[in-house]
Amino acid sequence: MSTRAIYTFKGFGETHHVYKHHDGYLSGAAVALDNARQLAWGLPRYEPDEFAAAFVSGNKQSPGGVRLAKSQTAFCDVAFAYVIEPDKAIANLIRVTAYNADFWDGTPKRKKIWSGGLITFINTASQIEDDYYA
Repeated sequence: MSTRAIYTFKGFGETHHVYKHHDGYLSGAAVALDNARQLAWGLPRYEPDEFAAAFVSGNKQSPGGVRLAKSQTAFCDVAFAYVIEPDKAIANLIRVTAYNADFWDGTPKRKKIWSGGLITFINTASQIEDDYYA
């Protein structure tokens, strides 16, 4: 069974959603976001549509595996939700907030797991995951 996730790329009045059918757990999300980071513009430049496009390009391996979504709740079977956005408190930092998600009835029920910088998330996701499941 796959671990599904929705990724929301926000900032500057824009919001873009991408659904990933597999590897949506924290350490899998770190790999997917790192794949996107390598294709996206480097900091300090961040534009949500460009980063979302880099995410799709860096992670699409099969039909249906990665797809655009009209809303965060477009797919009810997600286990995790991630919000990627500029950090308003620290210039030149992209913030990732990871949530446990339940959208079965069409309304987002999210419980925050972790929030912090993108590079920190990429480098420590396995430990965050171990702490989450402990």
